[in-house]
Amino acid sequence: MLYKNDFDLDAHLAKLAAEEEALELSKNQAKAIIKAEADKARQEQLKRQVSQELTSRTANLLVQKSIEYNNLDSETYRKVYERTFNIYGQQKAQELFVSSVISLLTHKHYGVESKTARFGNGGLTWNAKSFNSPQELYQAVLTTLHGEEGADFDPLGGSEWFDVVLDSIFEDPTYLPCEATLADRFPLYVQGLVAVNKMSQTNPVELPDAADLTVDDLIYLQGLFGAY
Repeated sequence: MLYKNDFDLDAHLAKLAAEEEALELSKNQAKAIIKAEADKARQEQLKRQVSQELTSRTANLLVQKSIEYNNLDSETYRKVYERTFNIYGQQKAQELFVSSVISLLTHKHYGVESKTARFGNGGLTWNAKSFNSPQELYQAVLTTLHGEEGADFDPLGGSEWFDVVLDSIFEDPTYLPCEATLADRFPLYVQGLVAVNKMSQTNPVELPDAADLTVDDLIYLQGLFGAY
């Protein structure tokens, strides 16, 4: 019986060793599968990123060339703008918008011109049409980019920046097109335009402390500036 038991123990140990070896092999196989899946996921992510960049570059080039050939379709532009906003966020969408406006205004054949020394006094011409004020021109540009239903759409949150752009164009027509091609500087330029809008919407006059005013004077100033 002793020899039989010893023989059974050896067989049991051999079985355990085989199971351990199989388990180790299974672990290695699992690790290999996990690594292969991770590599596949990384490759798919890289492909999505490359595809996304190529698609955006192609879409932006389509907008640029369409403006250059004066046949930009507002529906196409909205699709490109919305995709840019959804994938890259507000800032990149603003940069696309401003660069598109600059391209429209500085077009070599249909760009903006002014018959007056101060463009705010009227006499603006753009795309073979006349405009009595920068605001009228701005609405026409918005309509070109976003269609009639998008005439009130404004990615920068105001139109004050538009005067700054016109100033730059009439001062040096070559400056802004060059600026728009500089990827490192242009984002800062656009954010500067956004800041112009924000500054224009704040009260430029320092108001006195309400405690120092009579009721009548406080009511008067509230009528001028709104409640404060």
